[in-house]
Amino acid sequence: MNNKSGRDVMDWVQLAKEQDCTILVITDGNCILDVANHLIHREEGRLTQYCNSMYCNPMTTL
Repeated sequence: MNNKSGRDVMDWVQLAKEQDCTILVITDGNCILDVANHLIHREEGRLTQYCNSMYCNPMTTL
């Protein structure tokens, strides 16, 4: 994803958040951390960690 498309995605995420809508973003980038309400981490195709973004340090292991 280039810088423009990344900004577009972040704009959509912010708009969805303002309208109280759910949106799922799958990324290997950290830019989503600023607006995400929940984070799910996976390794080798398996979900390994989940956290409410307000309490993400440390993450809860699944």
